[in-house]
Amino acid sequence: MNISFSHKFLAFSLYVMAVFPLLPKKILGLPVILLIISSFINFILTKKSSFNYKKLLIGIIPFILFLISAFYSDDLSSAFKKVSGTRLSLLIVPLSFFLLSKTATAFLKSQLYKFQIIFSLSSFILCILYLVYLPFLEAPQNPHFAFPSGFFFKSATEKIPFFHLEPVLFSFLIVLSFINTASLYSKKHFKLVHFLIISIFYMCILLVMVNKVALVFIALFGTWFVFSTLKKKSFKLVFIILILFSLLPLIQIPSIKYEIEEIQYFLEGNKRAKDDSTQKRYRIILSSLDLAKQVNPIIGTGIGDVQQELNDIYIQNKYKELLVKKFDPHNQFLSMFLGTGLIGLISLIIQLMILIILVINKRFIFGFWAVLLFILQMFTETLLERQVSVIIYSFSISVILFLPQNNPKN
Repeated sequence: MNISFSHKFLAFSLYVMAVFPLLPKKILGLPVILLIISSFINFILTKKSSFNYKKLLIGIIPFILFLISAFYSDDLSSAFKKVSGTRLSLLIVPLSFFLLSKTATAFLKSQLYKFQIIFSLSSFILCILYLVYLPFLEAPQNPHFAFPSGFFFKSATEKIPFFHLEPVLFSFLIVLSFINTASLYSKKHFKLVHFLIISIFYMCILLVMVNKVALVFIALFGTWFVFSTLKKKSFKLVFIILILFSLLPLIQIPSIKYEIEEIQYFLEGNKRAKDDSTQKRYRIILSSLDLAKQVNPIIGTGIGDVQQELNDIYIQNKYKELLVKKFDPHNQFLSMFLGTGLIGLISLIIQLMILIILVINKRFIFGFWAVLLFILQMFTETLLERQVSVIIYSFSISVILFLPQNNPKN
């Protein structure tokens, strides 16, 4: 066994991570397992002697806090199940990069564009599988949620055989892949025609699914990307005019129109449907804030107890519909406070701030947008408590922390 084999195995684990969007739910952890094994092999062969513990600490801050809070949870079984299950990638992935030699991290950096290409194509294929499955989707019992409502397209993602992705995570993957595809085009790894085909395809999926955070982010990122790509002012003016003229047709798309009506009904104090998403989110946040007033503000209540105590609040508030799926806080910052207190919340904010500073200093421009997406999504979802987003987040921050700085000329 030699260094060449180590690098090949490392590249293989990277490519398996790249096909992550296509991995069935039961083997989502496979890329993480391969990555840690390849890292240990590289570590043994290179006999690495110098370590950057500071970067490792930054990378595993959330896991450390989750682990500590598990010890003071009343439900120890639930707490350690969470730490040793879904959230374990928050430790393993940064540790894998930490063990790699400088030669290995430089090699990974040279292979990153291949990872990006495979990741974009994998996400594209996932979207095709999603569209192929739509005609076989059974109509929901609630007529308000039937075709062509946004709920119809969202619910399909959870019913695709083998994948069963939550709608928000499906949209999250598409947006990340859109950033990734734009990066590939900017570095001339994708031709304009390929970039346009994939991007338009992604946009159509996002428009029918109507994930609000995804659409807001795409609008911000897309505007920045177009303005940074177009050099002539006349082209930029044409782009602005096209966007303005496209707004009216866009809001007439049935799924988008439905979501707008749902928000209007909510603001008027009415319901668009008995169990619409806006009402549910409002009640979840309201209940989470009620629980926040009861927990220890410094250390929280422990990650093993958050869901049960939140369920008790649902019962007190007579929100029985929220007990069916036992909804979590749907806000990572709020969930972090409930489980680990101000210590955990502040530590998470510090980690995110450090990542922002690093992507700017390392000239990872598209990495900056990825971190911005993580932050924005954390306001509406518990990203660090779902396996798909945990693996993506831990891999992304490890790339930012441990891979060499970009060439200033690039």
